[in-house]
Amino acid sequence: MLCLALFAGAFYAAEVPNGVLPEAKLDQWLTELRGNKLSDETIQTIASRALSAQANAALEWDSRWGEFVEFAHKQGKLGDTTWRDYLLGCVQVHMRIAAQARRSPGLQVWFYSDVPRLADQSGIRAVCNREDDLSGISIPREKMTSIHLKPANGNGNGWKIDLSGDHYSKLTPGPQTYHYRYRIEVFDDAVDREKPVGERVIEETLPWLLVGDGKAWPLPALKPDVTLRSSIEKALRESSSSLYLLRGTKDKTLIEVHMQMDDPPADMAFEVSLRSGARMWKVGPMAWKKGDMQGWAHNVDLPAEVTHVDLVFTPSARAGMWASHYPTYPLLGLASIWSGKSIIAPNVKIRSQDISMIKQRPPEEEEAREHLMDAFIPDSEPARQLAEGVAFNVLQERLEEQTLQQNPSPEAMFALGCVSVAQGQLDKAMATLLKVGAVAGLEERLQRERRYICSRWLPAP
Repeated sequence: MLCLALFAGAFYAAEVPNGVLPEAKLDQWLTELRGNKLSDETIQTIASRALSAQANAALEWDSRWGEFVEFAHKQGKLGDTTWRDYLLGCVQVHMRIAAQARRSPGLQVWFYSDVPRLADQSGIRAVCNREDDLSGISIPREKMTSIHLKPANGNGNGWKIDLSGDHYSKLTPGPQTYHYRYRIEVFDDAVDREKPVGERVIEETLPWLLVGDGKAWPLPALKPDVTLRSSIEKALRESSSSLYLLRGTKDKTLIEVHMQMDDPPADMAFEVSLRSGARMWKVGPMAWKKGDMQGWAHNVDLPAEVTHVDLVFTPSARAGMWASHYPTYPLLGLASIWSGKSIIAPNVKIRSQDISMIKQRPPEEEEAREHLMDAFIPDSEPARQLAEGVAFNVLQERLEEQTLQQNPSPEAMFALGCVSVAQGQLDKAMATLLKVGAVAGLEERLQRERRYICSRWLPAP
């Protein structure tokens, strides 16, 4: 029997390469464990591989590993050290901060934990004791927070550190640091609700930039790297299952472009366009932080006869800046992005579906200025004045004077409508834009602004 047990242990060790298993094998071992058909050595071997799978963040967690370890523990088949290592390994936490911040509204911080690497039904609890500072200035806040270990769900907690008060007055515009030291205590409530099984310490210093009031947001640095191109192309191809180009069944020119990437290989930001033959249509910015799942959705108008398009991903620092500051949930920590030639996803089919426009929230002045710069004809006089910092109301007065003249130019009328949009005067903007006739080179910009006004008019969801 001893020889048989040793042979079984060696057999199972060989069957578990790096914690990756066929699903049927995990089910088989759970059945044999519950039926008391595994030797102690085999149990230790499989439990060791379970801990390896738990520690490998690149592997999707299978809760049956947790079932195996927890059932073996209940049977008294695991040593205290193995059980403690399993409990402490169940929490995978991450920190993100904004790459830049102003004193107000402050520095955006995001703390999140992955899906707990446990069995689906575990009485395990975790508490995080937080100690952090900004360039050596301690951050006053409640020191303890719970980490919810819900089956199949990660969780996060975001907040902003207001830098406008006296507490952070010594911080001056320029490079800063955010240092955190998080002490995570794990409890097995079935044994003791007061005394933790053990603790893990996670500590890191992250750089960020304090931007002076009135200064423009810095653009992320462009970093060419030819070695990353193939992995980025592969990631875009593999994201095709999460890429949707949908044409409205009622509004025949309305297209919704939606794309999600689950595991980006690098920090990257693109200005995305659609291409059919020699024509191009701007979609909007999409950006990703390495390793973080992120999805983006935009509306664009496309002629009804277009059935297939190429998606063109052009690296863009401005797209990275936009994604870092203006969405409802901005992308954090995007200080630099990959740079290279545009990447093409060819011949993507447009499907028909009953869709509606994406509701757009009212922008703050800074975002409205960015939108206006996008709307204006490049190198036009209104675009030049806007880049020089001319106020919206001054620009509007100048354009109104031009449009009151006899036979005003459609370009001036278009620019006036766009400035009215930037100031939130949506009814006036639409009335002005409807006066702009069909002018070569303006059609797509005109339709984009009209569509944007309609998306602002939509009721809140």
